[in-house]
Amino acid sequence: MGTSNRAKGPPPAQTSWPDERGTDLGALPSFWPEQMTEAVLAEAVHPSWLQASPAPAEPIDPLWERWFERALEQGVDEDLASLGRSLICEAHMQGWEPDRRAECGWFDDGEQMLELALLTPEHAQAHWRALLDE
Repeated sequence: MGTSNRAKGPPPAQTSWPDERGTDLGALPSFWPEQMTEAVLAEAVHPSWLQASPAPAEPIDPLWERWFERALEQGVDEDLASLGRSLICEAHMQGWEPDRRAECGWFDDGEQMLELALLTPEHAQAHWRALLDE
């Protein structure tokens, strides 16, 4: 009862997305507003996701380097600051457990380590050496 005007056989070929050589407006829905059509074609020709993201203005130093600089600025002896930097770095490089990493400044940006180094440098040195020797 129902006859279709559609021809039998393989379905018609899908229209391909326009490439850089041309802009085939027939491939886009005819009901799209002109601005949307232009935006879609522009994105197809020059996809924004392919553009490289801009490089950061300044390289971001790892926590141990930032802590070392801050410790020196606060007046920590250079040898002790270097030991603290080594401790923070080792905790990261060796993937220490969270409770040990907490002692090495990873959860408070090194604030407790800095306070310990300023208040009792001898205790800080002994404690940090013990952590590194474990």
